[in-house]
Amino acid sequence: MTHPFTKLAAQASEMKWTNATHLGTEYAALLVEPGYHRPPAPDDLPKLGASPSGSVVAMARTKGAESPPSKILEFSCYQWRLRDAPSSRGRANNNYSSRNVGTDASGALHMKIARDGDDLTCSEISLTRSM
Repeated sequence: MTHPFTKLAAQASEMKWTNATHLGTEYAALLVEPGYHRPPAPDDLPKLGASPSGSVVAMARTKGAESPPSKILEFSCYQWRLRDAPSSRGRANNNYSSRNVGTDASGALHMKIARDGDDLTCSEISLTRSM
């Protein structure tokens, strides 16, 4: 998570905020005091009130989809999300396919670029949790 905090923009009568996030199965939003430090690898949400890492003022949780939107691969004792969504990073249209990622009988991970008609598809994986 490269940007774990979102700044609030104060309006005259309300607080507003926006944030980009990955699709998932559960979401939580925390309102924290300045100086709050996120635990390095939280397994559970922090409790409301003061803690050694700072104060959590409010919290909201909601369920997302019943199952992850991306295919998951078990590799090297971790779960990896396989990308299927296209991207326009680097001023190019990049097509991703989960078919381009897999493991062989010995457990080695293979990622490839493959031809799909006149186009090429690439591969991308990411851990499902922070290290």
